[in-house]
Amino acid sequence: MELHSTDSIQEAIGRGVISRTTIHQWQLSVVQKLVFDDQSIYAYKANLPPSVENDFYRRSNTDLLPEHIQLPQVASTQGLLLKWIHFPAISDLTLEQIDLCSLCELVVDRLGSMSGSLPFHTDISSRVRWEDYISRMLARFETYS
Repeated sequence: MELHSTDSIQEAIGRGVISRTTIHQWQLSVVQKLVFDDQSIYAYKANLPPSVENDFYRRSNTDLLPEHIQLPQVASTQGLLLKWIHFPAISDLTLEQIDLCSLCELVVDRLGSMSGSLPFHTDISSRVRWEDYISRMLARFETYS
């Protein structure tokens, strides 16, 4: 995967990068923490296809998503800068099961209220489409067994 260069990121947002640290790295995506010369912090996300993430951020209409900046595509790599969120991860919190369930319900409700012409990778929006999708997946598994 070809990542966006530090120079191209600086040019895209008009700020200097003073540190760049890899948080996660997989075959199809990379997440890095970038600190800029104005002390702002962003997560840099690079994805290879298939991904709908950049399109999702571009087309959604919600205050649920953090501030974000789309980067120009480099080769097949899509890039996105997301304002860093200074909160602990859920896995770092000590939550009772009831608190975790309430939190999950809140997240699902907020996601359900998002508007815009949101992209999707697989359309399972109806029972028929869901059953068709599962049937095709099961047929693929049978092919491999």
